[in-house]
Amino acid sequence: MSGPLINYKLCVLSLLHSGGLSNLLYCCWLADSVPVVGSEPRRVLLRIYGQIIHEHPVTVLTDSVIFALLAEKGMGPKLYGVFTTGRLEEYVPVRTNYFLSFAVMSKVV
Repeated sequence: MSGPLINYKLCVLSLLHSGGLSNLLYCCWLADSVPVVGSEPRRVLLRIYGQIIHEHPVTVLTDSVIFALLAEKGMGPKLYGVFTTGRLEEYVPVRTNYFLSFAVMSKVV
């Protein structure tokens, strides 16, 4: 990855999840004042592997290979980078489905 995202001083970090033993997830995005270069994403997900994952190196390798294959086939988020302690992924904005929304959907169908 190149461009503004490579310079962490231009990015904003937001902790999405903490306290887990398997991963720490950070949502990173460029400040509004920073122009995007080419098709570079404005927002990415930084995944730092947690304690449990580091204790099982085969799990890290398996997880990375499966993620890369799914990303390559367009069946999951894009993979922007891999490093020994984690990876940089496409940020996919979603909304949480609550039990009530499933009840409303079942009435429609």
